[in-house]
Amino acid sequence: MKLLDLGDPLWKAYPGAYGSVREEVGTLMGEPAGPQIQLRRLKEQAEDDEHLAFDNLCESLSHQMTFYPAMYVVLPYIVKFLGLKSGDYEWKRLIFSEIGQCLAADAFFPGEARPGAPQEILESYQEAAEILAEEARRFLKDCRKQLRKEGAFERRWLLLGLYGLFGERLEAYVMNLHGWESCCVQCGQCGWLDEDLTLSEPKQRRKIRPARLWQKEPASFRRFRKILHQMGDWEGEELLAWYYGTYTCPKCGQKQPVMEALIRAFDPNFQEPDQKTAETKPSAGKKFAISGKDSGPVRISGTKPETSAGTQPPESAGISGAEPEPETKTGTESKARSGTGEEPENSPDVLEDNALNRVMDLCRDYPSVLAMAERGEYREAADWCAEYLGSVPDWRLHILRGWCFKAMGRTPELDRSLTAALELEPDNILILRARCPTVATTNRYRRQIEDLSRLLELDPDHRSRYLEARAYRRHWTGDEQGALQDLRDALSEEPGLWRRSVDFRTLWEKFGLTETDAGNFQG
Repeated sequence: MKLLDLGDPLWKAYPGAYGSVREEVGTLMGEPAGPQIQLRRLKEQAEDDEHLAFDNLCESLSHQMTFYPAMYVVLPYIVKFLGLKSGDYEWKRLIFSEIGQCLAADAFFPGEARPGAPQEILESYQEAAEILAEEARRFLKDCRKQLRKEGAFERRWLLLGLYGLFGERLEAYVMNLHGWESCCVQCGQCGWLDEDLTLSEPKQRRKIRPARLWQKEPASFRRFRKILHQMGDWEGEELLAWYYGTYTCPKCGQKQPVMEALIRAFDPNFQEPDQKTAETKPSAGKKFAISGKDSGPVRISGTKPETSAGTQPPESAGISGAEPEPETKTGTESKARSGTGEEPENSPDVLEDNALNRVMDLCRDYPSVLAMAERGEYREAADWCAEYLGSVPDWRLHILRGWCFKAMGRTPELDRSLTAALELEPDNILILRARCPTVATTNRYRRQIEDLSRLLELDPDHRSRYLEARAYRRHWTGDEQGALQDLRDALSEEPGLWRRSVDFRTLWEKFGLTETDAGNFQG
């Protein structure tokens, strides 16, 4: 396994969502940290520079649950970093949890945002994945007692990371989105989309017959149920049985595996439930070991990303065939600005400024129920809102109730609360924004396209951002022509968008277009 030298200009050829990740990797390797901002804006502040660099790296590797080329060159360094933390239980648990989730981002977007990586880089990437899987197995064996002391969230988050590390990435993807509380399934026979399945409600659970805990098939259920059992998570075992149970469609009566129906709801092209990513296993005769010491990084010399005709490497700056230039800025300064005095690349998405994120300000007239929600009494707060709404139809209480459902991971109820709020305030920009989350089902994406079209009319000051967001939804629902047209319209509204927006640039490049094309289009 070889490491790409930290001074190699090829780091720009293998970017994450926010550009090169070389600075974050350098911090993990012991370099002094430059100024950093936290990319995950809804997460608590990291405790130190090392944790912040790791958190930013993971966000950059799996933004919008998309696979980014940076994974090719980062994963070998993660192996080295794991070696540096070989005696630190907390770091090892964090690495396996987060990096496994980053690998799960490869589930629904195979081949997207990837350059034609040289064989040497691909081999190092694959070897690193094998080492991490092997080390994760050792971690489970050696740290069983410590894992039993963890909370349910930490154990189940680790389990989803193990899904990614052990090769079950489709399953890791959909289970991550449902938070161990709900199911959104689509029937393979009649196409019925059931978005109301909540595992905590007996009425909804009747549509599913859970797998028996002694079942040997499917193999992934047997394997991961055993891991939960060893960690002492009995409730998690029961929840896992529902995800591997049998769903009966209420429309046509067809019976099908819940996991298959879950995947189909997020992948309209899903047809072959038995074709899963093979588990990564070390090559025959190879033994891998991790050590905090090694011979240092090896420059992968003479390699450039290969590209298909008409496509440029992700780092191209509009000059076809140009060698990537070394970065001259350090820390996040190089990512914060495009070099032309424009606004920060990682400035918040306008959709994040929505009713759910302003709930404390919107509902300050209801301090008692706000205090209840802040204490984590989400069920009680949601019930209070429902009772009060019976006499006083206040859209703000629907928002607060939806916020509580979001905290509980109950997406269908959250969606219904936002819809109820919108019925009272049909032109409320903040509510419309809240109904357009990044990850959703295909049917919800279609509705989001309608909401974004309405926002284009109501809020013209942010037209380019709404067009960009609508382009993604159209892309995810198969309307490639409409997506490309939205990108072009967004570029007309906001010249220089290619440089200022990571999301715009990522989708623009998926159509085989470069910054040069953006400049020519604007011209």
